[in-house]
Amino acid sequence: MGEVVRLYRCKSLQSRRKAVSALDSMAATEVLRTTLHGDLGKLRDQLPVPIHFSSDWGGYTLELGNTVSELPGLLGDIMRFGSDVQVLAPPALRSKVQKSFLEAAARYVG
Repeated sequence: MGEVVRLYRCKSLQSRRKAVSALDSMAATEVLRTTLHGDLGKLRDQLPVPIHFSSDWGGYTLELGNTVSELPGLLGDIMRFGSDVQVLAPPALRSKVQKSFLEAAARYVG
């Protein structure tokens, strides 16, 4: 599994649950603990997705009030390749890309 897909899966899992254990995150992204910690650090420090470990909840959580809906810039990075790109997974990202391309094409038709 590529890094972008792993980061998207990890962020997506966080969005759907109040807290996600390291074991659940490792299973969902098919990585070992060291890679998971690197991926979480990348999401937190470079993108920035507000993921933190909560001992109260027993796992990683998104900061309260977080309104991040997708990885910052990811959709734009994909769209810039135009017809030379095809997103195969995850399905939610594939749907977002498809919707964006259809909306862009609609501006030129008619």
